[in-house]
Amino acid sequence: MSVAAQSESLEKQAISIAQQASVSSLDAQLPDRPFSNWFSEVVGRDAGVVWQLSECGGPASAPGGAEQDLPACAEASVLMPNGNRMILAISVGTFKKGVTGQPAFFRAVIESGEQLYQVRRLRDLPGMLQSPRKMASELPDLQADLQQINLRPDAANLSSPAIDLNSAPETSKEEEKPPSPPAAPSTPQKISQSVLEGIVIKKRMPAYPLSARSMNAFGKVEVRIVISESGTVIEAAAINGHPALRNAAVDAAREWVYKPTTLNGVPMKVETVLTFTFSPGSQ
Repeated sequence: MSVAAQSESLEKQAISIAQQASVSSLDAQLPDRPFSNWFSEVVGRDAGVVWQLSECGGPASAPGGAEQDLPACAEASVLMPNGNRMILAISVGTFKKGVTGQPAFFRAVIESGEQLYQVRRLRDLPGMLQSPRKMASELPDLQADLQQINLRPDAANLSSPAIDLNSAPETSKEEEKPPSPPAAPSTPQKISQSVLEGIVIKKRMPAYPLSARSMNAFGKVEVRIVISESGTVIEAAAINGHPALRNAAVDAAREWVYKPTTLNGVPMKVETVLTFTFSPGSQ
């Protein structure tokens, strides 16, 4: 089986397992029913939903200096009728080992009004979709200290600290001070290009190199980019595609410009992957 066929087979298997998983296995406070049925009711019939296989989190550890594996997620990209966008990811295994273990809720991110809101518990998704700004303000325990956000599906990320409202000392209104704004995450947060599509200010399509044309080189080239807090591309590197096409794709990616991406009002760096397609008829 070719690499492409293996990838396609893994994608179909991963998406099927995620859709058939019981919602209660992803969040114990939700009902025991197939995730696909529950999710369809949550986002509504008029929402546009596209499923795909994606990389989630950093490389999985590999003993003895072996080549590292990449965690795999079944990812749903959703366009809501009100214009909000969302990505939701369910971890299913790794790209090398395939589907392993039980699927787990990895993360969901909602884009509303040019701001991003992270959903860290599946049970909060319905309320966040209805009013992300309001829900974010009502869940302070889940929004505290953005520098500590780790987007890997571990126990620390799926639970929230308890808050004892009776233990806080009483203060007068004169003594009360507004909370300091959270600091932006120090490392770029991975966001699907489908979510960022709505905030692109400038695009540039790559020119088809003459040398590549003479070699009859064509196909897709994927470029991983890092977008600064101001929306400019500060890093670009081709991660696959024909070698004769990679430089042209990277040069084009460096000229893309986005509106600043914010998480709860805080500008942040983000990482995404652009896909350029070179066809024999390209100019």
